[in-house]
Amino acid sequence: MYIGTIAVFVGAIFIALLNQSIVAGILSLVIGVALLVFFVGKLSNVGRVPMDDWLNSIQNKDYSYAWDGTGIAVDLQNNKIFLAGYFSDKQESKSYCLSDVREWGYELHSVQKYGRDNRLASVAVETANEVITREKTGFWVSVADIDFPVWFVKFQEKKDLKIELERWMEIMQQAVNRG
Repeated sequence: MYIGTIAVFVGAIFIALLNQSIVAGILSLVIGVALLVFFVGKLSNVGRVPMDDWLNSIQNKDYSYAWDGTGIAVDLQNNKIFLAGYFSDKQESKSYCLSDVREWGYELHSVQKYGRDNRLASVAVETANEVITREKTGFWVSVADIDFPVWFVKFQEKKDLKIELERWMEIMQQAVNRG
């Protein structure tokens, strides 16, 4: 499927070079941008770390979320919080008593848009910015731990992301302050 898409793109560029017409140039640009968007969409989850095993290993969890090697789970019955994240590019996971939680919050970054000329270079810059933004958006928890004092859980970009992050603010508020 990818080879066919690449062949169409190369063919469009070849036609544009031969005809040197504005229509062929526009067609090449449109096809190029469409291919870029297509490949970014297909490759956006490549290399993502599955977290099903980590989530399944937690016996009692009232609330949980995991994505790309990071995660959070809350066990109200046992007053525990489970966290998974990266420290110095090494994946770690630990559990803490809810009384060890000091503070929490979220980071919600938006993609910056550059101009309206729709040139391939502008689209490429926006795409790179999207990838960086995706890595910086998530929920953080500060705990009483000298080695791992702040955990960051990445959240997958979706339409209601702010609502999901606010939901986790309320989950933590109720879990930490109950009793």
